Amino acid sequence: MLKNLDNRFSLSIPELQSDIETLLDTIDLNKEIERNVNLIKKYLKDDNLYNDWVQYLDEQIHLSIPDAVKKECKFCIGVSEVKEEMACTDYFIEAKNSFYFPVIMHVGLIENNQHIFKSKELIQSLTIKLFENFEFSEGKLLFNAQAYDSMLLTNSLMLLRESFKELETREAIKVISEAIEELETHKVIAKSTKRMLFDFVKPQIKFLKSQLKYFYKKLLTEPLKESKRKIDREALFKSNNNLIPKVSIEQVYYFFKVLTLTTNANDEFYLTEEKLLIFIESTFVKLRPIKQEFNTRLSRDKINVRSVFQFFLIECSKFENNNKNLKKKYFDIMNNGFEGFNKTDFAKFHKTNNRIPTVKLHKSK
Repeated sequence: MLKNLDNRFSLSIPELQSDIETLLDTIDLNKEIERNVNLIKKYLKDDNLYNDWVQYLDEQIHLSIPDAVKKECKFCIGVSEVKEEMACTDYFIEAKNSFYFPVIMHVGLIENNQHIFKSKELIQSLTIKLFENFEFSEGKLLFNAQAYDSMLLTNSLMLLRESFKELETREAIKVISEAIEELETHKVIAKSTKRMLFDFVKPQIKFLKSQLKYFYKKLLTEPLKESKRKIDREALFKSNNNLIPKVSIEQVYYFFKVLTLTTNANDEFYLTEEKLLIFIESTFVKLRPIKQEFNTRLSRDKINVRSVFQFFLIECSKFENNNKNLKKKYFDIMNNGFEGFNKTDFAKFHKTNNRIPTVKLHKSK
């Protein structure tokens, strides 16, 4: 079954006309207006503030009515106090209708984007901006939709930026990439179906692409920052092994601990305790390996280190549910965690020696 077109990003005039006709047939317009006005009062957090704004709009509408009309108005010149004799009544009736459309539009945007507009203070500020964007000319109430849209877009993008900053870098990249893909896809669909793309789409794509670029750059610096952070060994032991769930982190630690206790031919230890903890946390807990260098340059003794990882494969294979492609998985544990390995090492991964003793592993409880 074909999916209905998502219409959040574009507009079809026939579709809009149909929606308006359906809406008028199914709702009580006066109740809907009352509901929206009550929400505006709620956003302003003060009924008096709403009344003040409405009074200001009425005053400005009256001031902008052509003088020729006001001179003929008995009410305006003080001859009569009967409102029915106001020559400017039609101006206020028309202005009232002009007032409600931006109000309903504003309420719809706030209510449909509550995941973005969470702050009551921000909503109050945006609602005041709504009133500030009304203009007056020849007794008509106009609304500067372009200025309002620009203001709303700016605030929306800043809120999106703040929400991205709360995410872990890779998650932010994922969320932003999906948002760009959705908008770009809709651009193509809108063009092919002759729909009008909403004004906010292109600026939003531009903004999202700049954010994506920022987070990719941020990602490049994170391994360096991560490596400078002290890792608590006992706290690490309580973490889940997300790479090989049936083997505890504590067992992984003591298996590779040997690399901090064994020296090469030049009497140099292969790893420090700090590097070992970084390797285990980044590879087995966070699944985001940080590539480090061994303390010694590997040459003839490279097979010694490879053997440790090959024996790790052998020990863990009995806990793996699927034994296919284990060679690559366990070679990648070594290759993604440490510098100095290549395709030749992958081809020779099965070759081992017993220069560095290793321990047996058991299934975790």
